Amino acid sequence: MKTQINPFLSLVLLVLISLPVFSQNQTDVTNIVVGKTYKIVLFDDTEFIGKIIAADSVSVSILTDNGSKVTIPRNNILYYTTDINPSKYSYQLALLGGASFLTNDSYVYEGGYLNNNKSGPNFNLSFTYFLSDVKAIKIDVGYTYLKANYDYYYYAYYGESDPLHQPTVDGGDIGMYGIKCNLLFGRFIPEERFQLSGAVGFGIHLNSIKSTTYTSYQRNYPDTSTWTKYTDYNPARTDVNALFCLGVSFGYRFSKHLGVRAEAEFDFISTSGIFFYGGGRNYFPVRAGMFYSF
Repeated sequence: MKTQINPFLSLVLLVLISLPVFSQNQTDVTNIVVGKTYKIVLFDDTEFIGKIIAADSVSVSILTDNGSKVTIPRNNILYYTTDINPSKYSYQLALLGGASFLTNDSYVYEGGYLNNNKSGPNFNLSFTYFLSDVKAIKIDVGYTYLKANYDYYYYAYYGESDPLHQPTVDGGDIGMYGIKCNLLFGRFIPEERFQLSGAVGFGIHLNSIKSTTYTSYQRNYPDTSTWTKYTDYNPARTDVNALFCLGVSFGYRFSKHLGVRAEAEFDFISTSGIFFYGGGRNYFPVRAGMFYSF
């Protein structure tokens, strides 16, 4: 008797669990009621949420939340439901700011006269398109500013110092731009407050190095009251390299669309062509800011 009851109870339990699902997700499109609000999901996972304004044997017309009218062929509808919460986000915009930290001393201007600070402000603007509630594609543009560090300036003269003839250097600041496409894996469920993801990205990295002017003086002999001025000039240049990154992100949504996010990533910059190695011009951006999901 016991072996007969257990399968029966299992079947009853399965039916009871399934009832709420089938009561919400309907496949019989002939039961759609004009004037009611539904979420309609197509076979390609496209979703439309809004009020039904027309329905016949061929198609269904829906007025979406943004005011647009969409006509959907009936045979394209996978299911419809009165649960109007979206199954996934459509896309997201984010603006973040923070700092980038260099992992080595390789950002030295040619000639050996000038180095740059090991860190600088970082800003990032991104657009994310959600493929599902666990996968997404993100396009972002990042910018880091590295100010020239004059502590390493080579004094190109000999003799005693003179307050009126000190060597000077102008320019040499670096603007680093990263443009990349990232594949995200994580949790992007609209009903949940928290978002957590990991990222793998590829793109292009640009180093925009400002021109640099070095000025030094040397005392003349035998007339030591006179000085000779020397000027060395390096023109501005832009280096273009390949970029590969690994990153993590943590977000918190405090309203239906608006939230905050913090992220960190490691950016590998190629030295020539697309060759990457551990000692390259790599850096570590850490940033936080706001996002808006649609």
